[in-house]
Amino acid sequence: MQQMPYQYFDLRVAAEGAPFAEGLKEKKLLLQRCRDCGHIRLPHAVVCPRCLSGAYDWVPAAGWGEVYSFVVFRRAFHPAVEPCLPYVVAQIQLQEGPICIANVVNCRPNMVYCKQKVKLIWEQIAGERYMPVFVPSE
Repeated sequence: MQQMPYQYFDLRVAAEGAPFAEGLKEKKLLLQRCRDCGHIRLPHAVVCPRCLSGAYDWVPAAGWGEVYSFVVFRRAFHPAVEPCLPYVVAQIQLQEGPICIANVVNCRPNMVYCKQKVKLIWEQIAGERYMPVFVPSE
């Protein structure tokens, strides 16, 4: 299966999310951890959704999770992705708790299932840009 043409999908991040974008360049999936209550979150936000604190640190995800839900795309929404059909977009519940949305790659779409253990890998987009994707770990 052909690699997804991620270069067509530009990442736009608000100023407070700049560390997240920089982490992607270094192959690090960064999560926010509240300094007051310890809640780990993704997507990033200026305040903690649990305690409303504005104090947080950026911590790297361990790179493990499980498929929470997924969809198999069989029709192209853009001509550039036509060669990639079919492909999987999944909600991955990270080991740390948050759910992220990513592709599941390196397996046939009919081999993906809910609760499946997955691990994070990186696909190079262009230059020093990388996209987090997941592969089955079993």
